[in-house]
Order: sequence, then C-alpha cells, then structure tokens
Amino acid sequence: MSGKRFNEWLVAGLLGTTLTMAPGLSLGQSSDASVQRLLDQAEFWRGNNRPDLAADTLQRVLAADPDNPAALYQMAVLEQERDPAAAQRYAERLRQVAPNSDYARRLNERLRRQDVDAEQLRDARQLARAGNAKAAVSRYEELFDGAPPADLALEYYQTL
Repeated sequence: MSGKRFNEWLVAGLLGTTLTMAPGLSLGQSSDASVQRLLDQAEFWRGNNRPDLAADTLQRVLAADPDNPAALYQMAVLEQERDPAAAQRYAERLRQVAPNSDYARRLNERLRRQDVDAEQLRDARQLARAGNAKAAVSRYEELFDGAPPADLALEYYQTL
C-alpha cells in the first residue's frame, strides 16, 4: 500500500471514529436533558395531585439512574403519605449517595418539620400573640429540641 493511500485510509478512519464518538458525547447531554424533563414532569404531576403519575415518572428516572438524588428526594417526599416505609428507604438511599446534597438537607428539614407537634406549636403561637414571650420561647424550645425548622425560624426569632 502506498504512503498516500495509507494516509487516505488513516484520515477516513479518524474521521469515522470522530463521527461515531460525537453522538455519544451529545447522547450524555441529551440524557441529562431527558432526566431533567422527567423530573420536571414528576413535579408537575405532584403539584396537580397525581402522585400515581409522579411515582411512575420518577421510577423511570430511577430505572435509568438509581442514584439520582433529585428523584430519590422526590420519591421520599411523595411516599411520606402513601407508604412511610418506602419513604424511609428512599431517604436512606439519598443519604447514602448524596449525604451533603441540597436534596438531603431539604429532606431532613422536611422530616424535622413533620415531627413538630401541631398542638404545641399552636400553644406557643397563642402565648406569643398574648404577649407572653418568655413562655412562648420556652414552648418553642421544648417543641424544636434545638434549632427551629427553616419554615418556623422567623416566627421563633421574632418571638425572642
């Protein structure tokens, strides 16, 4: 084979390799976009009171990426009312794969808020409205067992 002919084959081979690799690169990008689209769709279904369709959509994400923190978070939130044991499994999985993620932090906040006794919170609010700040703060501290959940922090600190 002549040198010129060899160079033509080499260029053709490199060009073919480049063309076959390029779709693989864009495939990863389109895969990320597809996953995001599914996550957005699941949020839509959750917001429109269709937990069944949200769960189906999230299962599709988790089938493609079992460690997707956003999908694990959404499934944990979704299952809190439907199946608390399943919610706990999703929460544990999220803590394993992304312990320092925003999703793990948001889920922990959500679970802390869920544990707040509504009747005690109402009592603390009544004490604050009545002007008895010292008793209200005491009730809040008893209720929160430390720092207040994020959504209650403002009313707690205003009472101080």
